Amino acid sequence: EFVSARTIECVLLFYLADLEQAMTFVPQLAQNCTLLPPWCAYLAAHGLYWSGRVVALAGQEAEAARSLRHAKAFKNYPFNICKKISSVLAEFEAGGQARAL
Repeated sequence: EFVSARTIECVLLFYLADLEQAMTFVPQLAQNCTLLPPWCAYLAAHGLYWSGRVVALAGQEAEAARSLRHAKAFKNYPFNICKKISSVLAEFEAGGQARAL
């Protein structure tokens, strides 16, 4: 439940462009997502995706790409965002920062 609540908060702060507040917990959120059990794949993938988006805005592109690669590794979960993750990751790997949406 904690990771779920933090993921929602992360999404909200991303769209509010409140990077300062988001960075107070996003690195821990990304770490927590990697510790979730397999049945939490949906939550882990979404948490890592949004964590990656926030740390990218903070100028930490390597960490963002790492989070996105980890998120992309999850397969077969409801509301699969693998295509979205792949698109954002491709922008990072091409050397550009991913667009806001």
